[in-house]
Parts: sequence; structure tokens; C-alpha cells
Amino acid sequence: MKQLKLPFKMKRTRRRGRFRPPSEILMRIARHTIMYRFRRKLTQEELAERCGWKKQHIVRIERGRVNLLLDHLDILAEVLNVSTDDLITERNIDEVNQRNRFNPYLYRAASLRG
Repeated sequence: MKQLKLPFKMKRTRRRGRFRPPSEILMRIARHTIMYRFRRKLTQEELAERCGWKKQHIVRIERGRVNLLLDHLDILAEVLNVSTDDLITERNIDEVNQRNRFNPYLYRAASLRG
């Protein structure tokens, strides 16, 4: 089979792992996902199974490394039994810090700052 001749030279590119810090909104969604997941007493595997995703996708969401589609944000909110507004907005974090001070994991998840 004959290869097509292109008018330009195709370069082989290799994706370079550039560090790009996550945006503030992604970190906010990450903190709230962790917080609500702990409140529901779900593991990452259980949350991923209920959402219909792989565990690695949940890990990337909780690290702020994935840009969520609106559909995915809606699925995540539905599984966690919260509104999408609760995942995005910064309200109630101080209340959560006070209430969950006894649990270091919840306190850390709620008090992470971008």
C-alpha cells in the first residue's frame, strides 16, 4: 500500500509533562468532593463505581487535575446527594471545619486551600 505524500513534514511529538497548577475552582471542587465523600462514608472505589467511572478519574478530580464536564459535575453531585452549587461554591467551609475538627482527615480535606 502506497503512503500518501503530505505537503508538510509530520513531526513525531511526545507529550511533555508540564506542571500546570490547578485553578482555584478545580481545587474548590476537589475539596468539596473529598468532604462530601467522607460524609457519605464512601471510598474512592465506591464513588467511582456509583458514578460509572474508574477510580483514577476520582483521584484526578480530588487532586484538581481534571477539567470536569458539566455532565460529570452533575453526575458527581447526584451520587454525593448534593447540588452542583454545593460542589462549586465556597460557603459552609468554616462550619465544616468546626464540626469535623475531631476527625483529622475531614478537617484537612475541608481546610485545604488552593
